[in-house]
Amino acid sequence: MPVLQLKLSPSADGTTKVTLDRTIKAQNMRLTKAVIVRSDNSTYTGTHISVELPFLAGYEIHTNSRRGALDLPVDKDKKHADIDFNLNLGSENIQDVFIARLLDNNGANLTSASNIQAVFMYFDYSSNELF
Repeated sequence: MPVLQLKLSPSADGTTKVTLDRTIKAQNMRLTKAVIVRSDNSTYTGTHISVELPFLAGYEIHTNSRRGALDLPVDKDKKHADIDFNLNLGSENIQDVFIARLLDNNGANLTSASNIQAVFMYFDYSSNELF
C-alpha cells in the first residue's frame, strides 16, 4: 500500500508549498499519523493546529471550528506531539504541486514566527497508478 508523507513547515506568509514527484488520482485515503514538532522556544500556546489541504477541501471534513480543515491537538507543555489516527477520507486529485496552510486557534496563518518547526502527516492510499 502506498504512503503519502507530508512535511508542512510554516513560512513567513503561513503557507507551505508541497512538491510531489507526481499527481495522485482521487481515491480513499487513510490518515494514520500526525506529528507536530515545536522548537524549544515555541511561542504557540493554542490548543490545536488546523491543517488545510487542497485535496481535502471539498465536503470531506465537517467540523464546528473550520470547514475543510483537520484539527490536530497541541500539548503546549510538550515539544513533540505524536498522534495516531485511523481516519478514512475521500480525496480529490492531489496535484504534484500544491499549497497547504497551517492555522492557529483563531484561523490565522501560522508563520515561522510561531516556532512550529513542522507538522508531519502520513496517509495510506490504495493505488499509485496514474490512471
